[in-house]
Amino acid sequence: MDITPQKSKLRFPLINMGLLRKNKHFFFLAMGLIMALIIGSIDYYTNDEFKNSFLGGVLVEAHGMLLDIILFGVLLTIYEKFSEKHNEIERLKEEIDDYRGWKEPEAMYRIVGCIKRLNKKGIKQINLNECFLEGANLVGMDLGGTNLHAANLKGANLEGANLTGANLMGANLTRTFLLEVNLSGAILFEANLTEANLTGANLTGANLQWGKLMGVHLFTTKINGAYFSGAQIDSLETLEIINRNSHCSHLEAYFDKIIGCYRIE
Repeated sequence: MDITPQKSKLRFPLINMGLLRKNKHFFFLAMGLIMALIIGSIDYYTNDEFKNSFLGGVLVEAHGMLLDIILFGVLLTIYEKFSEKHNEIERLKEEIDDYRGWKEPEAMYRIVGCIKRLNKKGIKQINLNECFLEGANLVGMDLGGTNLHAANLKGANLEGANLTGANLMGANLTRTFLLEVNLSGAILFEANLTEANLTGANLTGANLQWGKLMGVHLFTTKINGAYFSGAQIDSLETLEIINRNSHCSHLEAYFDKIIGCYRIE
């Protein structure tokens, strides 16, 4: 697979302030004007005749212009910071796109790095559709609403992560560490949770229909209002755990001879 990074898209235009900082002539000229205004201000406030003179009027206008320059500088700085943040976020998203579908450990490490940097910038809804994240360390990540459709998270560590409302449809979560993960309202339709550790996790209102739950750890897992219709389990004991943790006992299962395991009705 060709993983050559694509050319970046057109970004916000930025004024190169570095050139202005490096221009010593501009710097000394600006400092000279400021000093002249300061010295002139002393005469303006101590000499009544100077106030009424032509130079006094010029000084008043100069003060106004200086304030305009300061205000413009503040606004320009804010704009630069916003533009830099926006461009960096777009660059990280593009980098994830570049490595999407590449099933190698290097791709996983690079994508994880992008996820962490995006999280630091306050971005949690990330498109990780079909991304290779096998064995990834995503402990404590905020991925609420993230698209993880068909992503490979086999053996990944997401302990304490926030996956509220995330789309994990068809995702591979085999032997994934999901301790105390918030999966409330998440879509886990047809997800593979074989031997996944969901101890202390919150699955309130989650959709686990037609998922694979063989050997899954559901101790102290909150599953009130979760949907399990069609899900595969390896024993009726798992069904008892589901019923106990959901504070109800209405779910039943039958042994499906075709797939060789129980399926929740």
